[in-house]
Amino acid sequence: MIIPTNPNPNLNPYQPQPKNEDVDWEAALQGLYSRRWLILTVTVLAGCLAALFTAVMPDVYTAQTSILVERFNDTPLHYKEILFPTGEQGPGYYETKVALLKSRPILEQTIKQLNLLEHYRKADKRVKNTQDVVKILNKRVRANVLGRTQIIRVEIKDTDPQMAARIANIISENFVREAWRERFFISDQLLKWFPDEAGTLQKNAPIQQLRKLETDEVITSLPSVMQDSVLNGIKQDRMKVDAEIRELSRRYTKEHPKMKELRARADYLKSELKGQIERIVGGLKAGLAGQFSVNNIKIVETATPPSKPSGPKRLLMVLGCTLVAFAFSAWLAIFLEYLNRHIRTEEDVKRLGVSFLGYMPLITDLDPTRNAKSLMDIMDSDIRLNDDVINIRTSLLFSMPAEQGKLLLCTSAIPGEGKSTIVAMLGLSLAESGSRVLLIDADMRNPTLHKIFNLDNEEGLSGCLAGAVKAREAVHILEKNTLLHVMPAGQKPPNPAVLIGSSALGQLISELAGEYDKIIFDVPPALHIADALILAQRMHGAILVFEEGKIHQTIAKKLIEKVSAAHGILIGTVVNRAKFQKLDYRAYHYYHQYQKKYYHDTVGKPD
Repeated sequence: MIIPTNPNPNLNPYQPQPKNEDVDWEAALQGLYSRRWLILTVTVLAGCLAALFTAVMPDVYTAQTSILVERFNDTPLHYKEILFPTGEQGPGYYETKVALLKSRPILEQTIKQLNLLEHYRKADKRVKNTQDVVKILNKRVRANVLGRTQIIRVEIKDTDPQMAARIANIISENFVREAWRERFFISDQLLKWFPDEAGTLQKNAPIQQLRKLETDEVITSLPSVMQDSVLNGIKQDRMKVDAEIRELSRRYTKEHPKMKELRARADYLKSELKGQIERIVGGLKAGLAGQFSVNNIKIVETATPPSKPSGPKRLLMVLGCTLVAFAFSAWLAIFLEYLNRHIRTEEDVKRLGVSFLGYMPLITDLDPTRNAKSLMDIMDSDIRLNDDVINIRTSLLFSMPAEQGKLLLCTSAIPGEGKSTIVAMLGLSLAESGSRVLLIDADMRNPTLHKIFNLDNEEGLSGCLAGAVKAREAVHILEKNTLLHVMPAGQKPPNPAVLIGSSALGQLISELAGEYDKIIFDVPPALHIADALILAQRMHGAILVFEEGKIHQTIAKKLIEKVSAAHGILIGTVVNRAKFQKLDYRAYHYYHQYQKKYYHDTVGKPD
């Protein structure tokens, strides 16, 4: 008996080690290709829905108006700290005007003038009050400064072109009107200064009512007064004259000519100081009494009803939705490919650290219940199937030395993955190559080989292990290929695992090993049944069969670990019932060309 040894069951000398890759771009492309119909369906559906949605959207019209906002020029009558709000002439001047143009008071005036509450309520029943309309206008009104100019462009969007123009014009008019009112604004502080004269000042204020402010600290503390160069010069001259008078008064009387000259000079400076203050107060009076009548804001271009809609951009919306749907569906395809960790391709097998022996295609007319003639006829007539079996046979023969590859077993993870059919076709291919092959059906729980080859199952492996029949009496020789022998499973025993683990199996192997080049055992699925694991330590190697897309990689890893723990040597894996059009899209391209060249044009005419 030949019993292989594997000193390190966790290390298989015939299989590659798994590779860790950060990004598997080939798997991503394969996922895109394999789910191309999903991507196409989602993209087309999203494009159609976007087209239908945009088709029912109403046209939107944009009306425009332009407002010129000039900065103030400083004049003797301009005292910004009194007449205008602080910071109005600062760097954020135009940004402030834009914000004021879209302020709630301006919008509420416009809503009241045009009765926009009823206008928008007709289009949207959810509009209940003025605040709802203000929110709508905040979204539809757009104001911005044109480049480096002093012009503010106001745009309003509405489904009615006439209404869009009216709203734009009314908002601009209200903005200009409010700016005009600000020019005649009297601050609260000034009203406190003139509580009784406020009304009089607005009509016709006499200058004598303001003269009492000549020495008032409020006037003298104003920045315009404090920074006035003329006033400052007069004050300095007067201080010098007062100093000279105090100095000379110690030596001279008031009647002295020098003292008279200095006093006359002091009276003159006092008169000049009073006159300059009167001019400042006069400028203040002019501003308060309405004598300053220039406005720096005016409408330079009124809005007209637009003739063509500005939106919606239906084509761009459809293209955008289509591109987003395509990107999303592509991402979904890659994500599903990442989640789909089932054994499907050669790359999936290699990730497990197992050698890949080959694909067995899905043959729709291949029925395991057919007789041997049908199976042989299918292999003889189907060149593609025959080539795929030969590829698996070649990979198997090159996977291990010939002297250490006589005893093999074939198993799977779960029932129904086609392991018995793989054993039958592999046995036929090996026999056709000139090897003496014995197939033993060790799946005594659910035997299948006798059905594939249309053999009698009365005597078989169970009888040999029980000592009821000799080994040679249980072996069937096929008529069409005498190099292929088959030992059925025999009668179903009550304890198959006990028979598999008995010494009788070792004696049977020793008796038959010298007569055959290859002995292949068809054993039950190894995930939950121990028969294959018990037999694995007696074999030179084990072959795993996975149906394409049926077994998760986690389950496959558990099966591999079980075989290694049982001191079995795993040769490689066959992916059964593979759909080549779902494999790697580049490999399928060459496979398609291969089929076209050899299986359509030259069938029966090999090179």
